Amino acid sequence: MVSLRYSDIAIEFFDPVQAVGGWLGQIESGGGGNPETITFSIFGITGLLDEVIVDIPTIGFETPVFVGLSSDIGITRVEWRNQNTGFFGVDNVIYGAVSVPEPSTFMLLLIGMLSFVWFLRRLRLKRMS
Repeated sequence: MVSLRYSDIAIEFFDPVQAVGGWLGQIESGGGGNPETITFSIFGITGLLDEVIVDIPTIGFETPVFVGLSSDIGITRVEWRNQNTGFFGVDNVIYGAVSVPEPSTFMLLLIGMLSFVWFLRRLRLKRMS
């Protein structure tokens, strides 16, 4: 996605997501004008959820900056704004749910570790006798 006229870029989600991010970089413009910062905002049903101001290091995507935000409430809209100060691009937008392990996953891990320790202890006792 590229801002072709000093404008903002926004994405709205039909189903709320928990996290969104993308790579940001400046786009060369013949008339000059490149933003030094981009305001990255996420919105939910209740309005603005979070916002960060991101420094864009250089012109071009040779050194892009990744920025991402998450929310437990659910993100319905994301915006990249530069206050009409120049051209910028957003590449490889990533969005989706943040994975959180279920409690049963931790139980399986604990049972596996305890079984392994029990096996090693038993093997050690066998060798000693």
